[in-house]
Amino acid sequence: MQRVLVEPVFAADGHTYNAWIMQPWLKQRNDSPCGGSDLKNKTLVPSVAIRCLVYQEMFLCDPS
Repeated sequence: MQRVLVEPVFAADGHTYNAWIMQPWLKQRNDSPCGGSDLKNKTLVPSVAIRCLVYQEMFLCDPS
């Protein structure tokens, strides 16, 4: 099941995740959920551009 990115963040593995999923993950683990490689750091950077695109698609998209 795919979920909408509500609070998208970039992780050190270069992937974008929901912050509410990655924060608990990083408290317990040091690896990437995508592939399992070790993360160089646990910094999560807010992705304003991705968030804007998601909201545009959700609220400005013509359903017809």
